[in-house]
Amino acid sequence: MSDAQAIGDRRLTLTGSACIGVSLLALLTRLVGLMPSSVATLVVVAATGVGLRVALLLSARAGASAQRARVMKNVSTVGLCIAGVTVVAALPVTTHVGGFGHFSADLFAHLWTLIILTAVASPVRTLGWRAFVGTGLTGFLALPALARLIGKPVTSALGTNTVLANSVWVPLSETLCQALPVLLLLLVAVRAKGTRPSPLDLLAIGAWSGAGFALYEDTQFGRGGVHWSAAPPFSLLFPSEEHVHRGASMLVAGHPVWMALVGVGLGFGVLYRRRFRRAWLAIPAALLVVLVEHGATNALGTTNAHGSTPLLEKLFAGLTLGGWLSSVLLVAGAVGVLMLERKALVPFSKPVDWWPLRQSLAHKRSQQLARAQAPQVQEATP
Repeated sequence: MSDAQAIGDRRLTLTGSACIGVSLLALLTRLVGLMPSSVATLVVVAATGVGLRVALLLSARAGASAQRARVMKNVSTVGLCIAGVTVVAALPVTTHVGGFGHFSADLFAHLWTLIILTAVASPVRTLGWRAFVGTGLTGFLALPALARLIGKPVTSALGTNTVLANSVWVPLSETLCQALPVLLLLLVAVRAKGTRPSPLDLLAIGAWSGAGFALYEDTQFGRGGVHWSAAPPFSLLFPSEEHVHRGASMLVAGHPVWMALVGVGLGFGVLYRRRFRRAWLAIPAALLVVLVEHGATNALGTTNAHGSTPLLEKLFAGLTLGGWLSSVLLVAGAVGVLMLERKALVPFSKPVDWWPLRQSLAHKRSQQLARAQAPQVQEATP
């Protein structure tokens, strides 16, 4: 090991220890009442999330591969444990509206969807389970607070009951906050040269972020749960979906479906932009569908001065096929990407290798995906 690698390894270890130390200190001060719960939660997430994903990745560049993998794994595991304890400590407060039983049913519905979507991505994914669980915890602990911080001043200025605030600004700000883990992963991916993730990695990251956000949001209003018969066959895949009848009938796909669609749209549009000329169209298409569906859902409770359904809601509902469009596009997009990338992974891994994902296999996949996402060289004809 060179001196530079040794210095990098020590720096990596110290950075990881600092992240864990800050998280533990914030958790302890919260438990003894010396720090408000919201502040403590943000500190925990910042230390284990930002510290792990940014500071550790930067420090790891100078470290030896074996040491880097060991430290990253240990810090990630401890960070997830701390975030999990933070969630458990917050449950008595967050579940006071609907109760723990209602929360458990809603948790089951979201986990069902997450397991299915992660399983769909497993043949081509390059991320391990820690990345997905960590994203879900971030979606529950930090992103709702960030969305309120960004959204509340604007909604107050526009009027909390106006269509412009509920159907335009709220969907935009919430989608942006939930997309932060996806954008962070894309930022790292586009800077890499020989390794790339799959768009289905981004799909799963988006789904876990949206599920954490939705689970927290549902606890605040005592809503959510399992709805197997709401919109078959999609409700068998996404049991948190439900039909709402309030002036108009609308299928509410929910944050996990919306953010999974945003993830695969951003992933395909960015990662395959050099291979397919029009791949970028997946980005505005996914964002437009999600924002319009979310806006139509939020407008369900708004009526005009005459008590009729607002024109904006009717228009949005029609454009999204009554809320079905995001589910249709998500399933079609996932299947399409899976079929495309199965051909790039040669030899294709066996189901026994899909879960858990070995680091060596993930690295090999990411190299093959990088070649598949590169521009295709046309062979010269003689």
